[in-house]
Amino acid sequence: KVSNKGGRGGTDVVVESLSPSTARKDLGKKKVLYAKHGVLEYWLLNPEDQSVLVYKLDGTSFSRTIEYRAGEAVPSSALPGFSWTAAAY
Repeated sequence: KVSNKGGRGGTDVVVESLSPSTARKDLGKKKVLYAKHGVLEYWLLNPEDQSVLVYKLDGTSFSRTIEYRAGEAVPSSALPGFSWTAAAY
């Protein structure tokens, strides 16, 4: 999506760290907004229970949620060949 004129198109993946003060907004308004703008995956890192929630876009909303635990490889379907292993954080 990068050309000699800069970036083109929307973001494919958004990764955020969940905090108690923003969790409601992250799981509500922001999730809806990201889906509306075509973000393919929304990853939420939860330091409280050391998990990663991966929301995948299905049409115009995030309908699938996959939860990974620390030590598990988290693959990205939006970025072929990319995965991230969550160590204890």
